[in-house]
Amino acid sequence: MNTKLLWAIAFASMSITTLQAHVGSHTDTAAVKTEKKIEGYKEIHTKDLSSLLRSNPAVVVVDARTAQYDDGKRIPGAKFIPYDTKDEIILSSLTDKGATIVVYCTSSECPLSKYLAERLVKLGYKNVWKYPDGLQDWESTNNPVEKVKPGQINGMKAAEPALKKAAITPTPESKPTPAKS
Repeated sequence: MNTKLLWAIAFASMSITTLQAHVGSHTDTAAVKTEKKIEGYKEIHTKDLSSLLRSNPAVVVVDARTAQYDDGKRIPGAKFIPYDTKDEIILSSLTDKGATIVVYCTSSECPLSKYLAERLVKLGYKNVWKYPDGLQDWESTNNPVEKVKPGQINGMKAAEPALKKAAITPTPESKPTPAKS
């Protein structure tokens, strides 16, 4: 009788382990699929970006670095829109949701271009590209770099309250009021 009981316990244990592995594998697959759907952007590398910019001047290039890391160097024509910029400012700075938008930051170790690319997709932009190689690779491969005044979004300093608070500040009564300069 002890042998039958041991076999029954062993069988039940193997069945539970198999079921957990089966359920776990479905959960992991679903998580990966969801993550890829959320990403929703493509990657482009230096050689292809250089060709794209030469052939299509309508491409919008965006520097995702924050004011703290902005040295004023840009891929020519790039807009400075830090990854943590308020949605309202992004929407007013990038008005065409169908435009080809390429987002970059300093280097392949910098995650800011990924963060901004994901946000742009969530905001409804349809043709977002992440340039993971970054400004360092762009510059080191003898591509042109322009020098601009650091930390400005559409002519406003990134530290201005209108940018930090998207032009409204909640009062203690939770009513929006214009931000003070």
